[in-house]
Amino acid sequence: MLFKQVTQSNKIVKRGRGRLKNFFFALAIAAITAAAAAAAAAAILRTFTFEASLFLLNLFIKRLLMLTTVKALNNCTVAFAVANTAFDNFLALNAAFLRSAASSPSDLASRTNCSPMTRSASSILPFPFALALAAFIAFVALAALVAFAVIVASVVLIIVASFALVVALTAFAAALAVAMTLAERRAKVKRLLNALVDLLL
Repeated sequence: MLFKQVTQSNKIVKRGRGRLKNFFFALAIAAITAAAAAAAAAAILRTFTFEASLFLLNLFIKRLLMLTTVKALNNCTVAFAVANTAFDNFLALNAAFLRSAASSPSDLASRTNCSPMTRSASSILPFPFALALAAFIAFVALAALVAFAVIVASVVLIIVASFALVVALTAFAAALAVAMTLAERRAKVKRLLNALVDLLL
């Protein structure tokens, strides 16, 4: 009978040690997860404050922001170049129209020998309307450019904010899981110790 009680107590002690090892292993994993989440959150905060950091996540986010900004600036440059070219073409056509309007109406020979650009300019709308149209096109291009840059910046900020929120929720869930696991393991260990004391006594 005594041998049976000792065997049962040894089994309970071994089971308790195994559960304690599993508990400490789970606690270590939870601590590593929480530390990684905290490091990621700190890297994201340093990204927003433009501070130097050695974290790869911070460098990745900064490079992503830089690439997005460079791409947006390149698109802005292309749009500005297109608007500038259109405006220059309008100015050239208006200058040709003014030259053709300043020439004598009876000079038909000079009109027939003029360039196709001048002949096409003679049929264009008057100068003020063309200038207003060119200014309107340039304004629309600039507004579209600014709107595109704002949209790109908003999308990048939404992505970074969503990632930061996911990291924060992961850290909170890990901390909650650690607390629940700690409470459950503590209750189980307490019950095992009470059973062992009862068997020994």
